[in-house]
Amino acid sequence: MRKTYGSSMLFRLDNDLSTSKFEHQRDDVAKSIHCCVHHEGLAEATAREHIEELIDDCWKKLNGARNERFTAVAVNLPRTTRCFYIHGDGFGSPEVETKDRIVSLFIEPVQI
Repeated sequence: MRKTYGSSMLFRLDNDLSTSKFEHQRDDVAKSIHCCVHHEGLAEATAREHIEELIDDCWKKLNGARNERFTAVAVNLPRTTRCFYIHGDGFGSPEVETKDRIVSLFIEPVQI
């Protein structure tokens, strides 16, 4: 797996897991979960588990290739993505978790 491909795949799959329900309600484009449901005939819960397995596999492959400097950069993209999407759609609805994290990183002083 090319390093940039794995990083991009993690970004896409994490985003899909977190935002697919809301985007499906808005008639947005099909997400990986809905593709699994329709093409593989899986229940949505099973499709979500499958996507989680794909994420785990991508992480294993990406972490296995971390011996190069560029790979370290490629690994940080999905880490950042996870921070945005771990509690829902932190990019599309940033008013709670994402805003608090950004404020704590860049505005609030570090308490010593």
